[in-house]
Amino acid sequence: MNGGGIFEGQSEYDTAKQKFSGAYSYEDETTYQYDTITYYSKVNGSTLYNEEKYVVEFNESEYKYGSDYFYKSKVLIPLVSKYSCYQQNSLLENFCFFWVYVSGRERIEYKNGDVEGVFEIDYGNGECDNIVTIYEDGKKTVVDLNSNYWY
Repeated sequence: MNGGGIFEGQSEYDTAKQKFSGAYSYEDETTYQYDTITYYSKVNGSTLYNEEKYVVEFNESEYKYGSDYFYKSKVLIPLVSKYSCYQQNSLLENFCFFWVYVSGRERIEYKNGDVEGVFEIDYGNGECDNIVTIYEDGKKTVVDLNSNYWY
């Protein structure tokens, strides 16, 4: 394994008022070899949070597996998660399987063997609706995560 990263930030927590906030930035680049395959990851970004939301202000990530597979993502518009949405849209009261952003946009580039492409995900206007819009090859697909992916 070769590489390493820097993670730094600050946080505040007022126990009497139950208020918290913080921000951190991160940068990491690592290459490692397992058997005959080389893995590579590189990430650079910044995040902030408080008692209402979690915001990925900036992020660029790249992952490679050998020479035929990769995944890259870049935040184009800050990605926002509102904590109040999890209670409202979860299957079980006050339980969340994963965070869904309520606004922001990111671009994904990928290659998996002979298949490769680029698409963008728009997470919406800030509403707790779990609706995302995917743009790929000039096509627009609206996905309702509540009706399409919950079992």
